[in-house]
Amino acid sequence: MKNIELSACEEMIMTIIWNNEAELDLAAVMTQTNERYHTAWKPQTVSTFLARAKKKASYQKGRYSYYQPLVSKEEYRKMKLLALLTQFYDNDREAMKKDIMA
Repeated sequence: MKNIELSACEEMIMTIIWNNEAELDLAAVMTQTNERYHTAWKPQTVSTFLARAKKKASYQKGRYSYYQPLVSKEEYRKMKLLALLTQFYDNDREAMKKDIMA
């Protein structure tokens, strides 16, 4: 599994990409992100976050870039959970489970 770090804003954008089966262009990513997260991001803002995540989820078709995940949502979620387990629970799955169930 690739180790990928995403900022909170990149995670928001990647969630939009992960939740779509169709190819998305900049306008679609911006519209869906603004609707889902009640943001008012302009194309340049979304473009900046996409540029940061570009190696993680894009390809070129003609003069347009389209965004699809190179790492699945499930892989990313597992990576984040393992990082939490290591960082906060010293790999003690039972302690983590106890906190989650509390």
